[in-house]
Parts: sequence; C-alpha cells; structure tokens
Amino acid sequence: MSPLEVLVAARELIADEAKWTQGTAARGANGKTCPPRSKMAKQWCAVGAIYYVAGCAYPSLHPNVATEAHDLLSETAARSEFRRCMSEVNDLDGHAATLAMFDRAIAAQRAAEGEKP
Repeated sequence: MSPLEVLVAARELIADEAKWTQGTAARGANGKTCPPRSKMAKQWCAVGAIYYVAGCAYPSLHPNVATEAHDLLSETAARSEFRRCMSEVNDLDGHAATLAMFDRAIAAQRAAEGEKP
C-alpha cells in the first residue's frame, strides 16, 4: 500500500461514525482502549485507523507506510484551517472535521502525485 492508499482506506474505515472514536487509538466493543490492530478493535481514531489499515504496529519506531500517511495527515491538519495537530482535530473538532481533514490530505497527496482528485 502507498501512503495515499492508506489515507483513503483509513478514511473509509471511519466514515461510519459508529466505527470512529475519540481519546484513544482504538476501542473494543466494550468501549475499552485496545491496540488498533487488536482483534477486539471495533472503533478507531484517525491515527488508529491509519495503523490498522496499514497493518503496522502502533506506534512504530521505524519509518513505514503508516508513518508516512500519519505525517501527511499531520501536515494537513497543521497547515489547513484547523491549525492544530490531527489528534486535536479528531478529539476536539469531531467526526465531520476528521473526515474533512482526511479529504484535504487525500486531495493534496493526489495533486502531489499528479492524479486527478
């Protein structure tokens, strides 16, 4: 997977608000925090969704496709109208803002790669 594919898949995963969470990377059906790649995970925040779809450990100490996608989303959050870190957008601004942040990052990456939006 490319970082763009990770962003698209992560956004798709949390597009259903029932699969999205705040305040932690992932939650199980019981509402308790769990690792994003756990079989128990049923809800993910923006960051957790990235690591889940990329199939990478969270957090990762080594550069990988998840960290690249994470960095793209983080840069978008900081440079867009949100002007804050992506976790704050997720946790403070809500579901719609989180999806908008993904949309902006996906569009920016597509433009950088010469793709049509």
